[in-house]
Amino acid sequence: MCFKRVIFIIFLFFSIGIISYAQESGGGFEGSAIIQIKEDLIENLSGDFTATFQNTPVKDVFRIFALQSGLNIMVSPNLKGSVTANFTKVSIKDAFLAILSANNIYYLVQGNIVKILTAQEYKNELLRSYVTTKMYDASIIDVKNLPTVIRPMLSPGIGTFSIDNQSSKIIITDIKDNFERLDKLFKELASLPKLVEIETKIVKIDFSDEKQIGVNWSAMNIKGIGNISFTSITSNGVFNISGHYVDPDVTVDALISTVGRNNKTRTVSQPRVLAVNRQEANIHIGGKTPYIKSMIRSQTTSDVTSQVDFIDTGIKLTVTPMITPEDEVKMDIRGEVSSYKLVDITSTEKAPEITTTEFTCSPVVKDNQPIIIGGLITRNVTKQRIGIPLLMDIPILNFLFSYIVDRVENSELVIFIIPRVIKDGRSNISILTTSEDMIKETFITNTNQKKAQ
Repeated sequence: MCFKRVIFIIFLFFSIGIISYAQESGGGFEGSAIIQIKEDLIENLSGDFTATFQNTPVKDVFRIFALQSGLNIMVSPNLKGSVTANFTKVSIKDAFLAILSANNIYYLVQGNIVKILTAQEYKNELLRSYVTTKMYDASIIDVKNLPTVIRPMLSPGIGTFSIDNQSSKIIITDIKDNFERLDKLFKELASLPKLVEIETKIVKIDFSDEKQIGVNWSAMNIKGIGNISFTSITSNGVFNISGHYVDPDVTVDALISTVGRNNKTRTVSQPRVLAVNRQEANIHIGGKTPYIKSMIRSQTTSDVTSQVDFIDTGIKLTVTPMITPEDEVKMDIRGEVSSYKLVDITSTEKAPEITTTEFTCSPVVKDNQPIIIGGLITRNVTKQRIGIPLLMDIPILNFLFSYIVDRVENSELVIFIIPRVIKDGRSNISILTTSEDMIKETFITNTNQKKAQ
């Protein structure tokens, strides 16, 4: 396994910011700029070595080592100079390492070949052959406890990791052989997706003042209120879509209570869905309304066959949550609000006239932070007779004691959306233990526990 072989730190790594200096006890050459990797092929050399070198060219020195040790040695053509040394019945391993250390020469084992290299060649080989960088998706896992998991798995003094919050990537630099374990870990973490509970509350507000059209949330004294930008709005109605977010400490009930001081409010629906991180969740509040699309009369029997179709009306929301490393939630929201009325197209047939508003937005909010989507205005005008009681009810004469006015009723549908990251669910790591060859994760699987509201 690579962990038994690796005991090197290269000063070059300081300049490129990959690692910090560290050294395993007993490894490497004292005073060298580069720490040599221990290789079993050299560590297991046995036998005595006797030789005298007097200004002997480097290539000839290692040719003698190859003959006496049986190693396949390849010497770099860039190695110059000569060696002067005298060995008498010393360990061939010690003699080999002494020659390397005294002349700032390094070796690298590839298969059953020992390459003898200059310092610069050795640095380049290490970077190319042993150290690499990989990126993992941080948005699909819980990163809060990740340092506790990853650090014991990295090669001491070599492996590093960082989290790029902007791209939601985990960047790991380590020796190549270690990524098999890291890949396995991230695969296991990714197989347990994080969940987001999306609570939606649809509230209808009837305004007591017929001149009031919509709630001006920005003018209200609400903690942490801000505006949400919409990427697109299309409407064939009189809607004026607006979006806001408020402080996570502000509850939706408190917002409704504030608006309800001067107006009548009613909760139309309050659905909740559990969405997997980065997957769509669909909410439909409304129904399918049937209408006669066409009528076909038989020429032989005079029977009439009606073709019925259905209209989806109400509120449709498609929400795709994406959890950031800070446990904020980016929500891609597509919404559609529609209503219809039947209008005459012939003397005997009617067809639906549909009013639709569509919008998209992508707010980034904190866990449990409400957003408000408003401006879905409905304006109804009805005729109302006003006059003197009793007298206004007398047939024929009632027009003398009463008159008819237009009564305007304005109402607004407001959509509240609150995302909650499921922190007591399957995606959370609760116990982290490490050993030399494995990481064991224990996950809480009780998804029924919920954070106190």
